[in-house]
Amino acid sequence: MRNLDVRFVSIGVVVWLVFLIFIRVLGTNVFTIGNPLLPILYVLAIPMILVTIYVISAITRVPIQDMPMPMFVMTFTALLLDGLAVGFTGAYGDSHEQIRAGAALLLWGAGLGLVCTLLLAGRARSSERQK
Repeated sequence: MRNLDVRFVSIGVVVWLVFLIFIRVLGTNVFTIGNPLLPILYVLAIPMILVTIYVISAITRVPIQDMPMPMFVMTFTALLLDGLAVGFTGAYGDSHEQIRAGAALLLWGAGLGLVCTLLLAGRARSSERQK
């Protein structure tokens, strides 16, 4: 495995762990089905994902237009961990409802991260061609 791949697998683990801790800290105060704060959190995930993409791009010195493959590696890693955590542990919480709502937010974030990265990379490539 190339050094780049190992680095982004590691970052995927760290980002997943940060969001897992976030879900545990907020707990059932937010992560219950029907809670009015949950849709707000879904909307707030958009700027959180954008900031995460730019920070990882800056830290790793990978230009935004080259971020889709690293983002795929990070997201794939996080989804694997998410599946293991939901299937075999109580890492997301104690109640079925909290686990379901927390895992759903992580799935939303994973898809959102991939879409945002593709859009940002396309925009960066487009502006680069116009120069």
